[in-house]
Amino acid sequence: SDSRERVEPRCAVKEWMKQQLLRGYSAAVVAGTESRAYLEQLGLSPEAITQPWDVVDNQLFSSAAAAAAAESSKSDPEEFLCVSRFIAVKNHLGLLRAYGLYQQAGGRWNLRLVGSGPEEAAIRAGVSELPKPERVSLEPFRQLNALTDVYGKASAFVLASISDTWGLVVNEAMAAGLPVLVSSACGCTVDLIDHGSTGFCFDPLDPRTLAQLMHRIEAQSAQERLTMVVAARRRLESFSLASFSQALQDAAAYASANPAFSWRSRCIAQLLSHRLQ
Repeated sequence: SDSRERVEPRCAVKEWMKQQLLRGYSAAVVAGTESRAYLEQLGLSPEAITQPWDVVDNQLFSSAAAAAAAESSKSDPEEFLCVSRFIAVKNHLGLLRAYGLYQQAGGRWNLRLVGSGPEEAAIRAGVSELPKPERVSLEPFRQLNALTDVYGKASAFVLASISDTWGLVVNEAMAAGLPVLVSSACGCTVDLIDHGSTGFCFDPLDPRTLAQLMHRIEAQSAQERLTMVVAARRRLESFSLASFSQALQDAAAYASANPAFSWRSRCIAQLLSHRLQ
């Protein structure tokens, strides 16, 4: 599970049903700290919960992005990269407002938006209102093998979501060696981002602060950037394929040793399955 208590307003009846449903489960694998806290709030014991759940192949992104970076030209412009669906909750318009302030204050880096979705027209309209719209590019969704090249040619990564259960693209960007700017509304920030150390965190409704952080990223020395990337990759060691595999094994072992059964849980599960058919 990567569900969090703070994602949306909760209905008391639904929360009670979740509590009853969980009585029939022995163990759980969660994304991180907030998901763990939510399941504990719903009644699952702390020792029954393992993590992580949301991981990527860190080594793949690291090596592939490094190869792409080596092939890129030093004359290529520096750029911020955002990879996400073009939907309202990803807050591309808020990102563009921040980028506009960044441009007005002399910011020189380009902005590259990769994705697709129903908000594309609104995003293009937002780009047209920028002081220098030609510095923003919109590109369609990429498959994994092409996406690693995109990370490798970027200078930094930004995700401005106003709600995001985790934000797996942040794992990808950190593994690829990019400094990251991540919205505080993303579930991954609690576990992955130490502000100023492994990346930067910002309020997605505060474009001025994001613009300031963009300038801060642009002003990083090579050593400051390297220090941040090393710290970020060290943090990702706890969010790797190996750690995910271990979490599954631990959850299975705990469930085997602590079998759970609840008639009420079974009835609710059957009710839900019928509603989904």
